[in-house]
Amino acid sequence: KTYKEAWAEINSLKTRCFALDDVIMRGDFTEAGVELLRIMPRVTLSGRVLVQSLASTKSKTASQSETADFGLRALRVEAAYTQVLSKLNACDILLGQALRDELGSTTAAQILILAELHDANSSWEELQGAVPQDLQRL
Repeated sequence: KTYKEAWAEINSLKTRCFALDDVIMRGDFTEAGVELLRIMPRVTLSGRVLVQSLASTKSKTASQSETADFGLRALRVEAAYTQVLSKLNACDILLGQALRDELGSTTAAQILILAELHDANSSWEELQGAVPQDLQRL
């Protein structure tokens, strides 16, 4: 997978993750859980491609400071992508608990899951801000 393909997939996965709000609001925790389990491995793979591509990018001018800058960007992208995965895993755990009726009523479960999902969506925004715009054309 190329950097460009990984970036495109991250954007499509973000859209799918944002759409989970509606599924959770309907109370369909099974569908939300299945969709989340479809999203998470692809986020892992695409995120790794982004980080590895940035870490191995050499500047065209071969300037030491520009090469180091890509290394720092790789660290920032890795931190943001790890945060996204962490929040998605937390949503997955909450969905499992909701399916086992461990969170109380459906409404209480929806509130907890949606709060975590909104945190995940904020993490998506941070990831998008961390990815260098100039390399998205690679």
